[in-house]
Amino acid sequence: PLDRRHVGVERDIAVHAQALHALVAADRARQLVRQILSFSRRNPPHRVVVTSASLVDEVVRLLRATVPRGTRIRTTVQPGAPDVFVDPTQIHQVLMNLATNAWHAMEGGVGEISFVVDRVVVDGEGEAPNSLPPGEYARFMVIDNGKGMGPDTLERIFEPFFSTKGAKGSGLGLSVSRTIAQRYGGTLTATSMVGVGTTFTLRTQTAQAVAKTQVGRLTGAIGVSGLFKQYEASGEEALTPPANSTSGDANDMPQNVLANRESVLIGE
Repeated sequence: PLDRRHVGVERDIAVHAQALHALVAADRARQLVRQILSFSRRNPPHRVVVTSASLVDEVVRLLRATVPRGTRIRTTVQPGAPDVFVDPTQIHQVLMNLATNAWHAMEGGVGEISFVVDRVVVDGEGEAPNSLPPGEYARFMVIDNGKGMGPDTLERIFEPFFSTKGAKGSGLGLSVSRTIAQRYGGTLTATSMVGVGTTFTLRTQTAQAVAKTQVGRLTGAIGVSGLFKQYEASGEEALTPPANSTSGDANDMPQNVLANRESVLIGE
C-alpha cells in the first residue's frame, strides 16, 4: 500500500517547485519594471566618489556566488585605475548585466569571464569612440570566451526590446546600460566574433575630470574658495573645506563636495 506520508512529501515538493517558479517569474517581472522605469525616467542619480576597483570587486563577489563552478572569473586592475564620480548602484547594475550576459553566452556555463579596469586618455585618436570628448576616462572591460555574435546581431544589441534570449530576456538590459553610461559622459561599446567571444567596454569620466570641468564652469572668477564660502553660508557643514585648503585649483577640491552636491555640480 502507498504510504500517505510519501504522498504528502511528494505533494510538498511539487508545491515548493511551483512556488519557486512563481518567485522566479515575479523577480523577472520586477527587473523588467525596474528597467522600463530606468529607461523612461531621468531621475538624478546619487553620485559619490568611489574607486573603480571597488565597483568591480562588489560585482565579482556576487557573481562568484551565482555562476556555476565551471565559470572562471578573473580580475585585472591596472596601476593608476582612477576614481569615478557615479551612482555605485547604477554602475553595479551595468557591470552585473554585462557579466550575466557573458555567463549566458557560455555553452553549459563553462568558460571564463574577465574584468579589466584601467585609465585611458581620449585624444581624438586610437580605439575610443568618436563621440567621446578628449579627456581622461575609467575603462571597464568585461570579456568572455563564449559563443560570440555575428555582425547582424552585434549591430542591434543596444536596441530597446531586442534580445538574443527569446522569451527569457527583456531586451532592455543593454539599452538601459548604455543610457546610464551616457549620463556619466561615457559610452558602452561591444566587439564580438562568433566562436571566439565578446568584449563589452564601459567608459566613464574620472572623478578628477568631472571636478575640473564642473568647477571651472561654475566657479569662474570666484574660484573654489569662493564656492566653499557660498556652501558654508548655506549651512552645509559637510562642505566646509579643510583648514589647509587655500588653493583655488580644481585639484584641491575635497571629494565630499562632489559627493554631496551633485545636483549643483552636475546640473541634472
